Amino acid sequence: MQARLLNTAPEKAEADALILPIFEGQSKVPAEAVALDKKLKGAITQLLADQEFRGRFMELVPVHNLGNAPSKWTVLVGLGKATELDMVRLRNALQAATGRH
Repeated sequence: MQARLLNTAPEKAEADALILPIFEGQSKVPAEAVALDKKLKGAITQLLADQEFRGRFMELVPVHNLGNAPSKWTVLVGLGKATELDMVRLRNALQAATGRH
């Protein structure tokens, strides 16, 4: 799999999977992903509201986009607590989400 950083709105990005990093305790969809969540019929909002995804460090939840977005999957990846985030933890979380170690 090839990972790359896109400068495209998530709801318009064509990719096998989008990675959406979320902090522990974050209860709302990041502003950059609100339009994507709308296309996914509120799936991300529901996962956060039901606490099925909590944003714990390296927690992963794949969401199949079911043809509602150009990408096939959205992968929620937990960053842990915002106060504990550094470049090493960020890299580890993103590597876990892409399956590249």
